[in-house]
Amino acid sequence: TSVSRGVALYVRDIAIDRDNSLLYVTGGYCVYRLASNGASAQVIAGSSTTSGTTDGVGGAAWFGRLWGITCDTANNIAYISDHGNCRIRTLNLTNNNVTTSAGSSLGYNDGVGVLAQFYAPYGIAHYTSRIDGMVLFVADQGNNRIRRIVVASANVTTVAQTPNCYYLCISRDGSSLFVGSGNTVVRINTSTNAIVTLAGGASTGSTDGINASARFYGAYGFAW
Repeated sequence: TSVSRGVALYVRDIAIDRDNSLLYVTGGYCVYRLASNGASAQVIAGSSTTSGTTDGVGGAAWFGRLWGITCDTANNIAYISDHGNCRIRTLNLTNNNVTTSAGSSLGYNDGVGVLAQFYAPYGIAHYTSRIDGMVLFVADQGNNRIRRIVVASANVTTVAQTPNCYYLCISRDGSSLFVGSGNTVVRINTSTNAIVTLAGGASTGSTDGINASARFYGAYGFAW
């Protein structure tokens, strides 16, 4: 099913919710849901015209330039990279209530909740850890770092430093992150934080090949 140009223009990221509906963000100030039955897309949180940092339910919540979204279908919760406000936001899909998980003003700082700082966060992925429970990984593009958030405590730490990081995904077992880093794809070991370049190189192009012989022109979207 296609979404009309009016509401799907400049889609930045997508996720699937518990009901198999499509959630997506467009770099604007709201979150859209497209039902699996093909009905028209609806704004479920935020405003199509107004930006801000206010938490609240549905249209009472305000965002600033949403670039990343991921969905914990087990708990029916979406996590969102609020690029414009340098925050990570939580959207309860049961009642469309929006809260702020971490971040405040633009900057770089590890810490808990509002004490943490991000600079233009992009992609976001989630994983359920046996030790920490729900964990988020964020491509903190402005800081050239991958950040880790333990949802239960809102504690933010830095996993690794990698330039031009935009979007990422995590392996099913949670052992590896795959990140688009400029014109390369890198893998980060989530236990050791070691980084290995899997493909691509300094120059751009469209050449297929193995490892460094392959070329990309901005590696953005990923899926596992």
